[in-house]
Amino acid sequence: MGGDLASYDRSLIFGVYSTINVIVFMSGVLIFMMQAGFMMLETGGMSRKNAINNIFKNFVDACVCGIFFYWFGYPILTGDSILVDWMREMGFAHTTENTSPGPIVTLNDDISLFFNFAFAATCVTICSGAVTGRIAPYAYLFFGAVFSALIYPVVAFTVWNPDGMLYGVIHDFAGSLVVHGLGGFAGLAGAIMLRPRIGEFNFGRGQIDSYRFAGSSISNAAHNIPISALGVFFLWIGWYGFNAGSTFAAGFDLSEIDLSATQDQPDMIANAIFEQLIGGFGQVVINTTLAPCAAVFSVLAFFMVTQNKYNISDLMNGALAGLVGITANADAATAPIAVLIGVLSGAVYVIAVIFMFRAKIDDPIGAFPVHGAVGLFAGGMFALTTGDMELGPIVFGTQMFYGAMICMFGFLSALVTFWVASRLMYVIKKLGNSQYFDYGPMPRNHLRVTPEQELAGMDLELHGQDAYSINLTAPGKAKTTF
Repeated sequence: MGGDLASYDRSLIFGVYSTINVIVFMSGVLIFMMQAGFMMLETGGMSRKNAINNIFKNFVDACVCGIFFYWFGYPILTGDSILVDWMREMGFAHTTENTSPGPIVTLNDDISLFFNFAFAATCVTICSGAVTGRIAPYAYLFFGAVFSALIYPVVAFTVWNPDGMLYGVIHDFAGSLVVHGLGGFAGLAGAIMLRPRIGEFNFGRGQIDSYRFAGSSISNAAHNIPISALGVFFLWIGWYGFNAGSTFAAGFDLSEIDLSATQDQPDMIANAIFEQLIGGFGQVVINTTLAPCAAVFSVLAFFMVTQNKYNISDLMNGALAGLVGITANADAATAPIAVLIGVLSGAVYVIAVIFMFRAKIDDPIGAFPVHGAVGLFAGGMFALTTGDMELGPIVFGTQMFYGAMICMFGFLSALVTFWVASRLMYVIKKLGNSQYFDYGPMPRNHLRVTPEQELAGMDLELHGQDAYSINLTAPGKAKTTF
């Protein structure tokens, strides 16, 4: 830190340093708590026979992300990686010097690492909801490792690091594109490669007996909506850390505060600084509250117009869509604009759900409609914050163009990663127990568990546990009903 401000009161400077580090750390804790929210949302929204497997995926992928992001991902994000050096040589990254005119209070390196890890873990977990119910666990963990170590960090570096090509080109305050759009489109790639669960969109009909096929459709239904609802509230609470914590993710520039009239009044200096600290922070919190509320009513309006019954799962996803929509714009939007963004986010979610249904893409939890589709359009909705009818369309086009590039990168890189995972699973199944290689009459897809495991439930077949019962037989011999 430098500049004239240091001569006033060094204790005040260290007070600001402590304040922003504590805020960012606690925000990181809230973001990491979103892992529990995703776990509950996904587990309750799926069949009871896969509850343990859903918990396994969401729990272990956070651990995988912790290791791989620490060793590989974070150095890429900060620009201290051989990969970034290669990107600079190829023209995909810049080399800039710190030209800040004033003293910037920066985050502690370890706090910054933890905060960014929480972001990376969120991005990885988003993919889980799109592929759950049929993906082989080790294939998913391989994907999580690659995504944490390479795919997410490269995108985050490109958008948020001053050396990144898109730094300052697009506005993505807390990750509508970098986290949610990227994760949602990666999940879409996985859902397409895996194909639907048995019984969804008639997948598997004619290849297994009719009785078991009929039972599979019933067993795919959500089994614990209250748990899912609790998960949504955990996510909403965690989102305050996601958005508000991002206010200080890059530190705090003290030169933005005019202290010329208060040089001899330390108390007024303190008031000016902390008013600036809390002022922007508070507006982000309000916007993060209003947008999901408005999105719920947007989805509710759709049900009121089209049918007499209101699907609570869609209403909850509508709230999440509103949160995704405001994430890119929480720092720039006024309260009325936040409400408008929420309404539009709910509409985009509904349109994306209809698209997925007509395309017969099985996304059990709605990861792509909530995160992918809304995340992409959230970047474009930054144009609403400009308040300029002439500049707005230009901003919208720029945001959508580069946002689409980010999302397409996530989609294509996920396709490649899942393909590599399928080849690895093929080798593992060949070398291991032959029962894990028996797909019967079903098309072979080595990203998936076998039809027998999928129909019986992965809890008993793969984990030897039942989430709600202790009446177990030996693993592999367990019986279950639909």
